[in-house]
Amino acid sequence: MNFEDMINKPSEYLEKFLMKDNSYDISPLCESDIELTVQKLFHNKLFNICFSLGVMRCYHQSIGDLLNNPFKNSSILFNTIKPIKNEFLKSKTFDDVLNATKKIVLPLIGNTTTNVTYTGLENLTNNDSYLFISNHRDIFMDAAIENMILDSKKIKTSHIAIGSNLMNYPFFEEFSKLLKGFIVKRESHNSKRFLNNMKELSEVIYEIRMTHNNLWIANREGRSKDGNDECDSTVIHMLNMASNNKTITSAELLNKYNIVPVSISYEYDPCDKLKSWELYIKNKNKSYCKKPWEDLLNIYLGVYGFKGRVQVGFGKPIKIKDSFNKKEIINFVKQNVDNQIFENYKLWPSNKLCDHLLDLKNPKGEEFKRIISKDKIIKKKYYGLKEECRPFFLNMYAKPVFNKLK
Repeated sequence: MNFEDMINKPSEYLEKFLMKDNSYDISPLCESDIELTVQKLFHNKLFNICFSLGVMRCYHQSIGDLLNNPFKNSSILFNTIKPIKNEFLKSKTFDDVLNATKKIVLPLIGNTTTNVTYTGLENLTNNDSYLFISNHRDIFMDAAIENMILDSKKIKTSHIAIGSNLMNYPFFEEFSKLLKGFIVKRESHNSKRFLNNMKELSEVIYEIRMTHNNLWIANREGRSKDGNDECDSTVIHMLNMASNNKTITSAELLNKYNIVPVSISYEYDPCDKLKSWELYIKNKNKSYCKKPWEDLLNIYLGVYGFKGRVQVGFGKPIKIKDSFNKKEIINFVKQNVDNQIFENYKLWPSNKLCDHLLDLKNPKGEEFKRIISKDKIIKKKYYGLKEECRPFFLNMYAKPVFNKLK
């Protein structure tokens, strides 16, 4: 099946099979409910199938080979999947879940990246807790990679903000909360309901931070599909709302939150072709209607696709003056988040190459062909797109160059 078929011709049966009702509680899971949640998940036949296939894929096993040669590869089921499943089934605390999860996520990172590096951990201590505001490139891997880095340095892993658009799939709510997720409602276009959703979210974040738990949240709604990692001030406004009706000023609250900007950069984005297609359609039709199954495709490609080199840059905690009013606070925090994310973003050769290509006037000229041939992966991705999508692809990789140097 080619790329356009994957977008335009999904199985109607698959869509109906995957969707569930969209009732959910946005709060994180209580640790006392972990044992029951694990039992519920592993009694779900669909989850067991997805879990087994997912673990095999993380260990770089070919799912096709297993299905075609079940007897030859049966040892994978018993030597890899069963011990990890048993470890989950014994989990009673978030630390237990983390230890089981690492047996999946660490091999996954190893098999889909060339190298993972980090900077700025000297800005953090084991004795403090933080609210990490990060640029957002991948649905699952951004926070997963950050948490693996924190855990490797004996720093408590973060509770993770997850969009409600993912809660339409079976068992996603339970599984994401098991991994310390909490839900951000994204479906409302009604201004009053949107405001209520923000207030509700701000209170959940307040409860998490006041119990000295680390927390990860994106700097904007949804992923940065055009490569622009600029913070949406609405996120800062939402955080600040928790100071309403409390005996604490905005500056005191956000200082207690201990906000640290985080910048994650991938040499190659596994979802770049999907993002380019969406940007092209939006530009053409002024809107884009996402298919119900598209998030699953983005999750799959983002998790299992090749990312090349990855770097996570941890910034410095933002300190706010008590003399600032609310408007000044929001502008100050937004500007600090932007500055630190842009500054700590690692520019890869793929970013600089695409920036160079945009400067060339003739994409069919010999100079363009010579330059793009310097990166075989970028070249293959670029020529695998419809011609109309290609400028969006180049802009996506080039935008961080502009943001860092502007």
